[in-house]
Amino acid sequence: MITMVSTIANGGTYIQPRVVKATIDSQTGEKKEIEVIKKDRVISEETAKNVLNMMESVVAEGTR
Repeated sequence: MITMVSTIANGGTYIQPRVVKATIDSQTGEKKEIEVIKKDRVISEETAKNVLNMMESVVAEGTR
């Protein structure tokens, strides 16, 4: 479910989930960023924008 929501927030592009943003070597202090892997567009940008607007509307105004 969270993957679906993040895909909508990313304009319809699926981004592979990651557990950590970076790792730090405890001996050297070297920081290694974990790469963000963008995959294919799974829904159109327009559809993602429309769904995002609907989701924001529900939070701001509630349902009827």
